[in-house]
Amino acid sequence: MHTARLPILALVLAPLAAPLGGCTEYFDVDEACSENLVGSGQLDPDEKDAMLRMNCYRRLAGVTRMTANGNVQIAARGTIAYTQQNPSVGALLGTTGPVTWLRESQDAPGYTGSNLFQRLTGDPITGGAGYAIANLRTTGSREYIYIEYGIGNVEFPSGAEAVDHLMRIPDFRQSALQPSFIDGAFAEGELSEDWFTEGGWGLGDANGGISPTPHGKVYYFVTLFEEPHTEHVATPVLLPKEDQVDVPLYSWSINRNFVIDGGGYAPTQISYPVTLLMGSVTPEHFVDVDQNQYSAYIDAAAIVGPDGTLPTHVVHPGDEAVDSWPSGINLRTTLAIYTRRPFEPNTKYQVLADLTTPDGQFRVDYSFRTAKQDPGVDRNVGVTGDTTAAPQARRLQPGQTASAGGVQDHPAGTWGPERSPQIIVP
Repeated sequence: MHTARLPILALVLAPLAAPLGGCTEYFDVDEACSENLVGSGQLDPDEKDAMLRMNCYRRLAGVTRMTANGNVQIAARGTIAYTQQNPSVGALLGTTGPVTWLRESQDAPGYTGSNLFQRLTGDPITGGAGYAIANLRTTGSREYIYIEYGIGNVEFPSGAEAVDHLMRIPDFRQSALQPSFIDGAFAEGELSEDWFTEGGWGLGDANGGISPTPHGKVYYFVTLFEEPHTEHVATPVLLPKEDQVDVPLYSWSINRNFVIDGGGYAPTQISYPVTLLMGSVTPEHFVDVDQNQYSAYIDAAAIVGPDGTLPTHVVHPGDEAVDSWPSGINLRTTLAIYTRRPFEPNTKYQVLADLTTPDGQFRVDYSFRTAKQDPGVDRNVGVTGDTTAAPQARRLQPGQTASAGGVQDHPAGTWGPERSPQIIVP
Protein backbone atom coordinates (compact mmCIF):
# COMPACT_ATOMS: atom_id res chain seq x y z
CA MET A 1 0.00 0.00 0.00
CA HIS A 2 1.04 3.57 -0.47
CA THR A 3 -0.71 6.76 0.46
CA ALA A 4 0.67 9.51 -1.74
CA ARG A 5 0.08 13.21 -1.73
CA LEU A 6 -1.67 14.93 -4.55
CA PRO A 7 0.59 17.21 -6.60
CA ILE A 8 -0.99 20.38 -5.21
CA LEU A 9 -0.10 19.51 -1.63
CA ALA A 10 2.93 19.90 0.54
CA LEU A 11 1.56 17.32 2.98
CA VAL A 12 1.72 13.56 2.92
CA LEU A 13 -1.01 11.61 4.67
CA ALA A 14 0.44 9.24 7.26
CA PRO A 15 0.00 5.50 6.59
CA LEU A 16 -3.70 4.82 6.97
CA ALA A 17 -3.37 1.54 8.80
CA ALA A 18 -0.41 2.25 11.03
CA PRO A 19 -0.61 0.32 14.32
CA LEU A 20 -1.23 2.36 17.44
CA GLY A 21 1.44 2.61 20.09
CA GLY A 22 3.53 -0.22 18.67
CA CYS A 23 0.73 -2.74 19.19
CA THR A 24 0.33 -5.81 17.02
CA GLU A 25 -1.28 -5.13 13.67
CA TYR A 26 -3.95 -7.51 12.38
CA PHE A 27 -5.19 -8.30 8.88
CA ASP A 28 -8.08 -10.68 9.61
CA VAL A 29 -11.10 -10.06 11.84
CA ASP A 30 -10.83 -13.40 13.62
CA GLU A 31 -7.15 -13.09 14.42
CA ALA A 32 -7.80 -9.64 15.91
CA CYS A 33 -10.14 -11.09 18.55
CA SER A 34 -9.44 -11.23 22.26
CA GLU A 35 -11.48 -12.77 25.06
CA ASN A 36 -10.71 -9.85 27.35
CA LEU A 37 -13.62 -7.44 27.84
CA VAL A 38 -13.46 -5.16 30.86
CA GLY A 39 -16.80 -5.22 32.69
CA SER A 40 -18.07 -8.34 30.90
CA GLY A 41 -19.35 -9.84 34.17
CA GLN A 42 -22.32 -7.46 33.92
CA LEU A 43 -23.44 -8.84 30.54
CA ASP A 44 -25.45 -11.85 29.47
CA PRO A 45 -23.74 -14.26 27.00
CA ASP A 46 -25.14 -12.71 23.79
CA GLU A 47 -24.35 -9.19 24.96
CA LYS A 48 -20.80 -10.20 25.85
CA ASP A 49 -20.26 -12.03 22.55
CA ALA A 50 -21.50 -9.00 20.60
CA MET A 51 -19.22 -6.56 22.43
CA LEU A 52 -16.25 -8.90 22.03
CA ARG A 53 -16.94 -9.19 18.31
CA MET A 54 -17.10 -5.42 17.88
CA ASN A 55 -13.72 -5.25 19.58
CA CYS A 56 -12.35 -7.68 16.96
CA TYR A 57 -13.23 -5.12 14.29
CA ARG A 58 -11.90 -2.26 16.39
CA ARG A 59 -8.51 -3.92 16.91
CA LEU A 60 -8.38 -4.75 13.20
CA ALA A 61 -9.16 -1.14 12.22
CA GLY A 62 -6.73 0.35 14.75
CA VAL A 63 -8.99 1.96 17.38
CA THR A 64 -8.95 1.18 21.07
CA ARG A 65 -11.25 -1.49 22.45
CA MET A 66 -14.61 -0.86 24.08
CA THR A 67 -15.43 -1.74 27.68
CA ALA A 68 -18.74 -2.75 29.20
CA ASN A 69 -20.64 -0.51 31.61
CA GLY A 70 -23.43 -1.96 33.71
CA ASN A 71 -25.45 1.23 33.92
CA VAL A 72 -25.38 1.84 30.17
CA GLN A 73 -26.32 -1.81 29.69
CA ILE A 74 -29.38 -1.31 31.89
CA ALA A 75 -30.45 1.59 29.68
CA ALA A 76 -29.90 -0.51 26.53
CA ARG A 77 -32.00 -3.36 27.89
CA GLY A 78 -34.67 -0.81 28.75
CA THR A 79 -34.83 0.33 25.13
CA ILE A 80 -35.27 -3.27 23.98
CA ALA A 81 -38.01 -3.83 26.58
CA TYR A 82 -39.79 -0.63 25.55
CA THR A 83 -39.73 -1.73 21.90
CA GLN A 84 -41.11 -5.14 22.82
CA GLN A 85 -43.94 -3.61 24.88
CA ASN A 86 -44.98 -1.09 22.24
CA PRO A 87 -45.67 -2.88 18.96
CA SER A 88 -46.41 -0.69 15.94
CA VAL A 89 -46.11 -1.90 12.38
CA GLY A 90 -47.05 1.58 11.23
CA ALA A 91 -44.05 3.04 13.05
CA LEU A 92 -41.77 0.28 11.80
CA LEU A 93 -42.69 0.91 8.17
CA GLY A 94 -43.25 4.66 8.45
CA THR A 95 -40.98 7.56 7.61
CA THR A 96 -39.25 7.63 11.01
CA GLY A 97 -38.94 3.85 11.20
CA PRO A 98 -37.41 2.24 14.30
CA VAL A 99 -36.15 5.65 15.50
CA THR A 100 -39.68 5.94 16.88
CA TRP A 101 -38.73 3.63 19.74
CA LEU A 102 -35.81 5.89 20.71
CA ARG A 103 -38.29 8.69 21.50
CA GLU A 104 -40.28 7.06 24.25
CA SER A 105 -43.75 8.29 25.23
CA GLN A 106 -44.28 8.87 28.94
CA ASP A 107 -47.68 7.18 28.96
CA ALA A 108 -46.44 4.04 27.17
CA PRO A 109 -45.57 0.78 28.97
CA GLY A 110 -41.88 0.29 29.68
CA TYR A 111 -41.14 4.03 29.64
CA THR A 112 -37.70 4.88 31.09
CA GLY A 113 -37.17 8.37 29.64
CA SER A 114 -38.15 10.41 26.61
CA ASN A 115 -34.56 10.76 25.44
CA LEU A 116 -31.21 9.08 26.01
CA PHE A 117 -30.14 11.52 28.72
CA GLN A 118 -33.18 10.65 30.83
CA ARG A 119 -32.84 6.93 30.20
CA LEU A 120 -29.16 6.96 31.16
CA THR A 121 -29.12 9.31 34.12
CA GLY A 122 -32.60 8.83 35.58
CA ASP A 123 -33.24 7.38 39.02
CA PRO A 124 -33.21 3.55 38.89
CA ILE A 125 -36.31 3.53 41.08
CA THR A 126 -38.28 5.21 38.29
CA GLY A 127 -36.72 3.22 35.46
CA GLY A 128 -33.51 5.14 34.79
CA ALA A 129 -30.05 3.60 34.74
CA GLY A 130 -28.31 5.89 37.24
CA TYR A 131 -25.40 6.60 34.89
CA ALA A 132 -23.20 9.65 35.49
CA ILE A 133 -21.91 11.54 32.44
CA ALA A 134 -18.45 12.80 33.32
CA ASN A 135 -18.39 15.79 30.97
CA LEU A 136 -21.61 16.95 29.34
CA ARG A 137 -19.79 19.50 27.18
CA THR A 138 -17.47 17.04 25.40
CA THR A 139 -19.50 13.80 25.45
CA GLY A 140 -21.46 12.92 22.33
CA SER A 141 -23.52 9.79 21.80
CA ARG A 142 -25.20 7.82 19.07
CA GLU A 143 -28.04 5.29 19.27
CA TYR A 144 -28.55 2.68 16.58
CA ILE A 145 -31.67 0.51 16.40
CA TYR A 146 -32.38 -2.16 13.81
CA ILE A 147 -35.33 -4.53 13.37
CA GLU A 148 -35.31 -7.70 11.27
CA TYR A 149 -38.49 -9.64 10.57
CA GLY A 150 -39.53 -12.54 8.40
CA ILE A 151 -42.07 -15.21 7.62
CA GLY A 152 -41.84 -18.87 8.58
CA ASN A 153 -38.80 -20.83 9.62
CA VAL A 154 -36.20 -18.06 9.53
CA GLU A 155 -33.58 -17.54 12.20
CA PHE A 156 -32.14 -14.18 13.14
CA PRO A 157 -28.52 -13.86 14.31
CA SER A 158 -27.53 -13.20 17.91
CA GLY A 159 -24.39 -12.02 19.65
CA ALA A 160 -21.25 -12.19 17.51
CA GLU A 161 -23.18 -13.34 14.43
CA ALA A 162 -25.49 -10.34 14.78
CA VAL A 163 -22.49 -8.00 14.80
CA ASP A 164 -21.04 -9.60 11.66
CA HIS A 165 -24.44 -9.14 10.03
CA LEU A 166 -24.78 -5.50 11.11
CA MET A 167 -21.21 -4.63 10.10
CA ARG A 168 -22.36 -4.91 6.49
CA ILE A 169 -24.28 -1.66 7.17
CA PRO A 170 -22.20 1.56 7.26
CA ASP A 171 -24.71 3.14 9.69
CA PHE A 172 -23.92 0.51 12.31
CA ARG A 173 -20.22 0.38 11.43
CA GLN A 174 -20.01 4.13 12.06
CA SER A 175 -20.94 3.54 15.72
CA ALA A 176 -19.09 0.25 16.20
CA LEU A 177 -15.78 1.80 15.06
CA GLN A 178 -16.26 5.17 16.77
CA PRO A 179 -12.90 6.46 18.09
CA SER A 180 -12.47 8.04 21.54
CA PHE A 181 -14.92 5.56 23.07
CA ILE A 182 -16.14 6.32 26.60
CA ASP A 183 -18.95 3.84 27.32
CA GLY A 184 -21.47 1.77 25.38
CA ALA A 185 -23.81 -1.21 25.32
CA PHE A 186 -25.39 -3.69 22.93
CA ALA A 187 -28.72 -5.44 23.52
CA GLU A 188 -31.14 -7.53 21.49
CA GLY A 189 -34.60 -9.03 21.92
CA GLU A 190 -37.18 -11.22 20.22
CA LEU A 191 -40.31 -9.84 18.55
CA SER A 192 -43.03 -12.49 18.49
CA GLU A 193 -45.82 -12.94 15.97
CA ASP A 194 -48.11 -11.44 18.61
CA TRP A 195 -45.98 -8.27 18.51
CA PHE A 196 -46.73 -7.84 14.82
CA THR A 197 -50.40 -8.79 15.20
CA GLU A 198 -50.92 -6.35 18.07
CA GLY A 199 -48.96 -3.75 16.12
CA GLY A 200 -51.34 -3.89 13.16
CA TRP A 201 -49.80 -6.39 10.75
CA GLY A 202 -52.36 -7.17 8.06
CA LEU A 203 -54.52 -4.14 8.86
CA GLY A 204 -55.02 -1.22 6.54
CA ASP A 205 -52.10 -0.83 4.16
CA ALA A 206 -49.50 -2.35 6.49
CA ASN A 207 -48.96 -5.34 4.20
CA GLY A 208 -52.12 -5.67 2.15
CA GLY A 209 -53.43 -8.42 4.41
CA ILE A 210 -51.76 -11.00 2.18
CA SER A 211 -48.78 -12.60 3.89
CA PRO A 212 -48.79 -14.58 7.16
CA THR A 213 -47.72 -12.87 10.35
CA PRO A 214 -43.96 -12.50 10.72
CA HIS A 215 -41.74 -12.71 13.76
CA GLY A 216 -38.51 -10.80 14.25
CA LYS A 217 -35.73 -9.40 16.37
CA VAL A 218 -34.66 -5.95 17.51
CA TYR A 219 -31.03 -4.90 17.99
CA TYR A 220 -29.85 -1.79 19.81
CA PHE A 221 -26.39 -0.26 20.23
CA VAL A 222 -25.52 2.91 22.08
CA THR A 223 -22.08 4.47 22.29
CA LEU A 224 -20.81 7.49 24.20
CA PHE A 225 -17.60 9.09 22.98
CA GLU A 226 -15.48 12.20 23.13
CA GLU A 227 -16.73 14.58 20.46
CA PRO A 228 -14.94 15.60 18.37
CA HIS A 229 -12.86 12.48 18.82
CA THR A 230 -9.18 12.86 19.59
CA GLU A 231 -8.13 9.29 18.77
CA HIS A 232 -7.24 8.40 15.17
CA VAL A 233 -7.74 11.94 13.85
CA ALA A 234 -4.88 12.20 11.35
CA THR A 235 -6.11 9.38 9.11
CA PRO A 236 -9.49 7.78 8.39
CA VAL A 237 -10.55 4.60 10.15
CA LEU A 238 -10.72 2.17 7.24
CA LEU A 239 -12.75 -1.00 6.81
CA PRO A 240 -11.70 -3.10 5.00
CA LYS A 241 -8.24 -2.02 6.09
CA GLU A 242 -5.00 -2.15 4.16
CA ASP A 243 -4.03 -5.73 3.27
CA GLN A 244 -7.04 -7.21 5.09
CA VAL A 245 -7.95 -10.76 4.07
CA ASP A 246 -11.21 -12.73 4.21
CA VAL A 247 -13.24 -9.60 3.45
CA PRO A 248 -16.96 -10.43 2.95
CA LEU A 249 -18.41 -10.16 -0.53
CA TYR A 250 -21.70 -8.30 -0.25
CA SER A 251 -24.16 -6.02 1.48
CA TRP A 252 -27.84 -5.27 0.83
CA SER A 253 -29.49 -2.44 -1.05
CA ILE A 254 -32.68 -1.73 -3.02
CA ASN A 255 -33.01 -1.72 -6.80
CA ARG A 256 -35.30 1.23 -7.47
CA ASN A 257 -35.56 0.33 -11.14
CA PHE A 258 -37.83 -2.64 -10.39
CA VAL A 259 -41.04 -2.84 -8.38
CA ILE A 260 -41.92 -6.27 -7.04
CA ASP A 261 -45.30 -7.75 -6.20
CA GLY A 262 -46.79 -5.89 -3.26
CA GLY A 263 -45.49 -2.46 -4.24
CA GLY A 264 -41.94 -2.46 -2.89
CA TYR A 265 -38.64 -2.21 -4.71
CA ALA A 266 -36.59 -5.32 -5.41
CA PRO A 267 -33.83 -5.97 -2.90
CA THR A 268 -30.43 -6.40 -4.45
CA GLN A 269 -26.91 -7.17 -3.35
CA ILE A 270 -24.03 -4.79 -3.90
CA SER A 271 -20.47 -5.02 -2.66
CA TYR A 272 -19.35 -5.09 0.94
CA PRO A 273 -18.91 -1.38 1.69
CA VAL A 274 -15.51 0.26 1.89
CA THR A 275 -15.88 2.90 4.60
CA LEU A 276 -13.76 5.82 5.76
CA LEU A 277 -14.65 7.14 9.21
CA MET A 278 -13.27 10.66 9.31
CA GLY A 279 -11.66 12.88 11.90
CA SER A 280 -9.55 16.03 11.88
CA VAL A 281 -6.35 17.16 13.55
CA THR A 282 -8.05 20.55 13.91
CA PRO A 283 -11.03 20.33 16.30
CA GLU A 284 -12.61 23.43 14.75
CA HIS A 285 -13.13 21.48 11.54
CA PHE A 286 -15.80 19.42 13.28
CA VAL A 287 -19.32 20.91 13.01
CA ASP A 288 -21.86 18.83 14.93
CA VAL A 289 -24.92 20.46 13.33
CA ASP A 290 -23.78 19.55 9.82
CA GLN A 291 -24.80 16.24 8.29
CA ASN A 292 -21.23 15.74 7.03
CA GLN A 293 -19.66 16.66 10.35
CA TYR A 294 -16.03 16.71 9.15
CA SER A 295 -16.82 18.20 5.70
CA ALA A 296 -15.07 15.28 3.99
CA TYR A 297 -15.73 14.60 0.32
CA ILE A 298 -14.44 12.04 -2.13
CA ASP A 299 -13.89 13.80 -5.45
CA ALA A 300 -13.14 10.60 -7.39
CA ALA A 301 -13.05 6.94 -6.43
CA ALA A 302 -12.42 3.60 -8.07
CA ILE A 303 -12.36 -0.01 -6.92
CA VAL A 304 -10.12 -2.01 -9.23
CA GLY A 305 -10.24 -5.77 -9.66
CA PRO A 306 -8.27 -8.22 -11.82
CA ASP A 307 -10.25 -7.18 -14.92
CA GLY A 308 -10.02 -3.45 -14.35
CA THR A 309 -12.10 -0.74 -12.72
CA LEU A 310 -15.57 -1.76 -11.51
CA PRO A 311 -18.70 0.44 -11.55
CA THR A 312 -18.07 2.40 -8.35
CA HIS A 313 -20.26 4.75 -6.32
CA VAL A 314 -19.59 6.96 -3.29
CA VAL A 315 -22.19 7.66 -0.59
CA HIS A 316 -21.51 10.79 1.50
CA PRO A 317 -23.37 11.73 4.68
CA GLY A 318 -26.82 12.99 3.70
CA ASP A 319 -26.82 11.57 0.16
CA GLU A 320 -30.19 10.38 -1.12
CA ALA A 321 -30.63 6.81 -2.28
CA VAL A 322 -30.46 6.50 -6.07
CA ASP A 323 -30.68 3.63 -8.52
CA SER A 324 -29.32 0.60 -6.61
CA TRP A 325 -27.16 2.63 -4.25
CA PRO A 326 -28.07 3.11 -0.54
CA SER A 327 -28.68 6.47 1.10
CA GLY A 328 -26.39 8.30 3.49
CA ILE A 329 -29.18 9.73 5.65
CA ASN A 330 -27.82 8.10 8.82
CA LEU A 331 -24.16 8.83 8.13
CA ARG A 332 -22.38 11.65 9.94
CA THR A 333 -18.63 10.97 9.98
CA THR A 334 -18.45 8.07 7.53
CA LEU A 335 -18.10 7.89 3.74
CA ALA A 336 -18.93 4.64 1.92
CA ILE A 337 -17.70 3.31 -1.43
CA TYR A 338 -19.52 0.48 -3.25
CA THR A 339 -19.31 -1.51 -6.44
CA ARG A 340 -22.45 -2.46 -8.37
CA ARG A 341 -22.26 -6.20 -7.67
CA PRO A 342 -20.82 -8.31 -4.85
CA PHE A 343 -17.09 -8.87 -4.88
CA GLU A 344 -15.66 -12.06 -6.37
CA PRO A 345 -14.32 -14.60 -3.86
CA ASN A 346 -10.61 -14.88 -3.07
CA THR A 347 -9.81 -11.80 -5.15
CA LYS A 348 -7.52 -8.84 -4.58
CA TYR A 349 -9.08 -5.39 -4.96
CA GLN A 350 -7.47 -1.96 -4.96
CA VAL A 351 -9.21 1.16 -3.59
CA LEU A 352 -8.34 4.56 -5.03
CA ALA A 353 -9.92 7.77 -3.78
CA ASP A 354 -9.15 11.48 -3.93
CA LEU A 355 -10.28 12.93 -0.62
CA THR A 356 -10.93 16.59 0.19
CA THR A 357 -11.18 17.77 3.82
CA PRO A 358 -10.62 21.09 5.58
CA ASP A 359 -7.16 19.70 6.48
CA GLY A 360 -6.23 19.35 2.80
CA GLN A 361 -6.52 17.02 -0.19
CA PHE A 362 -5.24 13.46 -0.02
CA ARG A 363 -5.13 10.31 -2.08
CA VAL A 364 -6.09 6.94 -0.61
CA ASP A 365 -4.52 3.94 -2.33
CA TYR A 366 -4.59 0.48 -0.78
CA SER A 367 -5.62 -3.15 -1.37
CA PHE A 368 -7.47 -5.99 0.35
CA ARG A 369 -8.41 -9.61 -0.46
CA THR A 370 -11.89 -11.13 -0.24
CA ALA A 371 -12.98 -14.34 1.46
CA LYS A 372 -13.15 -17.65 -0.37
CA GLN A 373 -16.87 -17.79 0.36
CA ASP A 374 -19.59 -15.65 1.90
CA PRO A 375 -22.82 -17.55 2.70
CA GLY A 376 -25.87 -15.78 1.31
CA VAL A 377 -24.23 -14.08 -1.66
CA ASP A 378 -26.45 -14.06 -4.77
CA ARG A 379 -25.34 -11.97 -7.74
CA ASN A 380 -28.70 -12.35 -9.46
CA VAL A 381 -30.97 -11.15 -6.69
CA GLY A 382 -32.83 -7.99 -7.62
CA VAL A 383 -31.12 -7.64 -10.99
CA THR A 384 -34.23 -8.24 -13.14
CA GLY A 385 -36.89 -7.64 -10.53
CA ASP A 386 -37.17 -11.33 -9.72
CA THR A 387 -35.86 -12.00 -6.24
CA THR A 388 -34.97 -15.17 -4.41
CA ALA A 389 -34.13 -13.45 -1.16
CA ALA A 390 -35.35 -10.89 1.31
CA PRO A 391 -37.67 -8.22 -0.08
CA GLN A 392 -38.04 -5.08 1.98
CA ALA A 393 -41.61 -4.77 0.77
CA ARG A 394 -44.46 -5.21 3.21
CA ARG A 395 -45.75 -8.37 1.57
CA LEU A 396 -43.59 -11.33 2.55
CA GLN A 397 -43.57 -14.96 1.56
CA PRO A 398 -42.38 -17.91 3.70
CA GLY A 399 -38.64 -17.85 4.23
CA GLN A 400 -38.29 -14.18 3.35
CA THR A 401 -37.07 -11.46 5.67
CA ALA A 402 -37.08 -7.67 5.73
CA SER A 403 -35.41 -5.05 7.88
CA ALA A 404 -35.40 -1.41 8.91
CA GLY A 405 -33.04 0.66 11.01
CA GLY A 406 -32.34 4.15 12.22
CA VAL A 407 -29.84 6.40 13.99
CA GLN A 408 -30.37 9.00 16.70
CA ASP A 409 -27.51 11.44 17.35
CA HIS A 410 -26.97 13.39 20.56
CA PRO A 411 -24.14 15.87 19.94
CA ALA A 412 -21.87 16.94 22.76
CA GLY A 413 -23.34 19.82 24.74
CA THR A 414 -26.99 19.04 23.90
CA TRP A 415 -27.73 16.78 26.86
CA GLY A 416 -30.62 17.34 29.19
CA PRO A 417 -34.39 16.98 29.21
CA GLU A 418 -34.86 20.67 28.55
CA ARG A 419 -33.22 20.25 25.15
CA SER A 420 -34.19 16.89 23.72
CA PRO A 421 -31.85 16.18 20.79
CA GLN A 422 -33.49 15.42 17.47
CA ILE A 423 -32.14 13.38 14.58
CA ILE A 424 -30.21 15.45 12.08
CA VAL A 425 -31.58 15.11 8.55
CA PRO A 426 -30.28 16.49 5.30
